[in-house]
Amino acid sequence: MLSTEECIEILNHDVLELSEGVTLDCNMNILEIPSRELNIALNESQKRLLICLVKKVCTKRDIINVVWYENHQRISDNNYHQLTFQLRALLQRNNLPANLLVTVPYYGLKLNESQWKMLTRKPIADSVAAKPEFKPEGQSPAVAVKKVADTAAFSMAETMRLPSISASVLSQNAFILCLFVALIVFI
Repeated sequence: MLSTEECIEILNHDVLELSEGVTLDCNMNILEIPSRELNIALNESQKRLLICLVKKVCTKRDIINVVWYENHQRISDNNYHQLTFQLRALLQRNNLPANLLVTVPYYGLKLNESQWKMLTRKPIADSVAAKPEFKPEGQSPAVAVKKVADTAAFSMAETMRLPSISASVLSQNAFILCLFVALIVFI
């Protein structure tokens, strides 16, 4: 078990880099992701949890000890699980993948470093928007439907690579695409 002084030393930082280009401003409690133009406000416990994971404090008991060092004896596993859930939900609300934090069964948590590195890339919406537009004028319905399907397959393949796109968004887009194809076939 870590002493109070060791906990304070772990938490005593101005700015921490979670991965290249992703920083945690510990004074302002803000997670900064410039590539996505995001500044996410964190509460004190969420900030402390991220600091623990960056500093490789990964076991459940040690995380509880550091995050709630002032009164860790009265903190239960439920507090730990609730904090983890809240941080994942906050990331998802900001269109970030929930698997940035990985639960290691019977051990604790760790950062998914490959996912954090992916946050330095621009979102897929920029590359999909750069694709040529589809223009069906003067084409038979069969050719038009094939082009729509090819374009949709490319867009879906690109979208599937992005962990921040939810299944509901994909199903909505697939439904809209089917309506569009049906409209073209009937025209």
